[in-house]
Amino acid sequence: MARDPKPHSFSPAIAKEHGVIAAVLINHLAFWIEHNRANRKHFHDGHWWTYNSIKAFAAQFIYLTEKQIRGALEKLVEKKILLTGHFHENKYDRQTWYAFNDEARFLDPEPAATDLPSGANGLAPKGKSVRPGGQMDLPTKANGVAPEGKSLITTDVNTGVNQMVASREQHVQLQLEAARRAPKRLA
Repeated sequence: MARDPKPHSFSPAIAKEHGVIAAVLINHLAFWIEHNRANRKHFHDGHWWTYNSIKAFAAQFIYLTEKQIRGALEKLVEKKILLTGHFHENKYDRQTWYAFNDEARFLDPEPAATDLPSGANGLAPKGKSVRPGGQMDLPTKANGVAPEGKSLITTDVNTGVNQMVASREQHVQLQLEAARRAPKRLA
């Protein structure tokens, strides 16, 4: 049998709590909502959203019927795990939009902004240095030879972890607050 080019996966913990079908759909929705968040698309009413029709879900999940998909989505809405909406500009387009009521539970944290130069990859424009003054950080001995009994490599991987987590959470909170203050689109 050939390898499936698009394998489906789910969280066993979510499957145990809500069922396998719901877990598969939650994983799928989380992927697309994170994709939309990364692309800064489909932010409405304080949540990131994705949309699809039951028929389109059934085409993607060939092992599920439309009835199974509809039932699982309705249960997730009843349990207040999913929110539904209709945000299409065309009022006749009735595809349902889905968002997580508790995004922190089902979505990965948003990546923190970095302090990289405008090139975003850390590369400075030609002839310019990333560091002020143009200097680079060199070891105490510029030839890379450490004093006897010392290492040039730092092995403390926990240095600054708490500060990074706090700033990441603060960054996500600030972004969500800014998005909530943004003007609402008229339906």
